[in-house]
Order: sequence, then structure tokens, then C-alpha cells
Amino acid sequence: MSPNILNYYFPQSRRLPRPLPFIFGVITFLIIILWVVIANAEEPDWNEIVPIIIQIESSGNPNAISEDNCRGLMQISEMVLKEYNQNYIRNYGNIPNEKFYYDLEDLFDPYINKRIGTWYLKRIWNHYLQGIGTIDDLLICYNFGYGNWLKYKQGKIKLPKETRNYLKHYK
Repeated sequence: MSPNILNYYFPQSRRLPRPLPFIFGVITFLIIILWVVIANAEEPDWNEIVPIIIQIESSGNPNAISEDNCRGLMQISEMVLKEYNQNYIRNYGNIPNEKFYYDLEDLFDPYINKRIGTWYLKRIWNHYLQGIGTIDDLLICYNFGYGNWLKYKQGKIKLPKETRNYLKHYK
């Protein structure tokens, strides 16, 4: 068909707009906005947060053990220790002259405990919250767990008294 026949049967005013350029423009715009928001999200001051968490969790006692068998200054659980060990080996492998796998007894060493606890806080912030949560969200995830935080945000559960007190102690 020649262009003249198309114009006769489908005048310009009746043609549908071409949606693809418009859709790609909107998607590109949204990606740029999301990138700007994430790039400008401020990462928490870990040097400020960690000492407060240590005070809340263990009152500064490096030998503290909770009822749930969390250990040390930042009350690191067995699950977090396992996740740290797996992540460390996956990302760094076995570095000569450095212990790359920690066990539960290592959590009583203040340096190791703070190292793993800070790593876990950063993991919550960057991996789970993806850098767009609040300090309260970070603390709820650290104390109550990410899965429970999701349920809380969806309105399915309420924060337990322990977590509410945890947030009060931080502020």
C-alpha cells in the first residue's frame, strides 16, 4: 500500500500514538530518579551506631551470652556467624596467614565480634534494606530479624516489647 492510501483509510487524527518511545522515555526517567535517590541516600555512621548497639546488647561485656546463645559485645547469633563465614569464603577465599573461618568461641574476641557485627549491620543496610531504610528499620532488622521486619511493615505483626525497648534505648 502506498502512503496515500494509508492516509485515506487512516487519517492522521485517527492514528494511535506510538507507545514505545513514550514508554521507554518514562522508564528511563524512573530509572534516573531511582538512581539519584539511591546514590544520595546517606549511609549510617557506623562509628556512632556500633558503640550504642554494644551498650544495648551486652552492656559492653565481651563474654555475654544470651538465652538464645548469641555471644559477645554485639550478641552475634550462630546464624549470622555462619552467614559471615560463607560470605567471606565466597568473596575472598582462603587468604594466607589469616583465619578465614570463625567459630562460636571466636565471638568472645571483641575485635572479631565488632567486625562481624558491623559487617552484619552493613549487610542489612545494603542487601536487605538496599540503602533506603531508616535507622529504626536497621535496628528492627538487627534485633527482630529481617523477615519479621517485613511482616511488621506489611501490618501483619506488631513489634514485641523487647524491640520497642531496643529502639527507645537507641534514641
